[in-house]
Parts: sequence; C-alpha cells; structure tokens
Amino acid sequence: MVSIPDGHPKQPSWESPGQLGVPIAQNFVSTSTRSRRWAKWVIGAAVALLLIAGAAGGLVATNRGPHINWSGPTTASATALQRWWAGAQDDFTDTQNASGEVDQVFLQFRPGPLLAACQHVHQAAEVRLQSHLPSPNPELTAELHAAIKDFHSVAHMCRTVAGGSSHFYDGEFLSSLAEANRHMQAAQDLINKMLIDV
Repeated sequence: MVSIPDGHPKQPSWESPGQLGVPIAQNFVSTSTRSRRWAKWVIGAAVALLLIAGAAGGLVATNRGPHINWSGPTTASATALQRWWAGAQDDFTDTQNASGEVDQVFLQFRPGPLLAACQHVHQAAEVRLQSHLPSPNPELTAELHAAIKDFHSVAHMCRTVAGGSSHFYDGEFLSSLAEANRHMQAAQDLINKMLIDV
C-alpha cells in the first residue's frame, strides 16, 4: 500500500486523495439516473400502447362504417328509383310485350306479322326504353343495356328470317331473343327487390 498525507493508506481501487476511504465502484450508475431511465421507458411504452389502441379503435370504427352504409338502399336512392320507374315502367312493359309478340309470331312463322313485331320491339327497346337510361342503379342499367343490345340483334336478323333464310338465322335469332328476355327478367327482379326494400 502507498501512504498518502494524513497517514491514510491508499487502496489500489481509490482514485485520488479527495476520495479517501471511498472506493470507486466499477460501472457505477446513480440511483436517480436509473429511476429517470425507467420512468422514460414506462412513459414511452404507455404512449406506444395508447397509439396502438387508438389505431385499432379507428380500424374498428372504419370497418363498421361501410357495413352500416351497405345494409340497405338509402332513402335518396330509393326515391330516385321510384321516380325513374314511374317514367320508365310503360316503356319497360311495352318492350316485354313486344318481345313476347316476336316469340309468338315466330312460332307461327308468318313473315308479315313477324316483321311488324320486330319493328315493334325495335321501337320499344332501342328508342323508348333506351331514352330512360341510365337508371339510378348501375346494375339495373347494365342489364337493360344488355337487353337492348340483344333486341337490336333480333331486329337486325328479323328481315332475313322473315325472308325465308331461316336455316341460317333461326338458332341465332332465338338465342338473341332468349338472352334479351333473360336480361329483362333480371332487370325486373332488381326493380322489384329495390322497390320492396324501400
């Protein structure tokens, strides 16, 4: 041991005479510093948990919003459909009747009445029903556009079928007529469902 003034021995772990009798701790961290670090960590963890909980709450609220909005037609859309249907119903029904007339006359295969029936379905679908599009509902509009397109094919082939070239067009003619009627029925089902749900 080395002697230092005042007769105190100097231990190897002592740093200076100013700290006589006080050993220097290895890797010493004061209690107050440790407490501050712990407090910062706890506060940081609490803030992170709050942020995560807030984000999860926002997602739940966001997911609930669309579910509520899509539970049924809004009053505004239902009112728009009612107004549209009040104006389009007669031409819609006339197109259905004209299609039935074409089908009936085709089975009897009378060229004159067949041409007249095809002219009727052309006027009802491509002129009058078309004038009511688009409807307030995109799905309904798509079905009616598809029906009108098929009725156009029917009217286009009608002259050839009535002229006696049925072996070329019978199958296509009947297929187009059936497709047009299928789209009209799908449109009718949509209209009924939307008006009943109001």
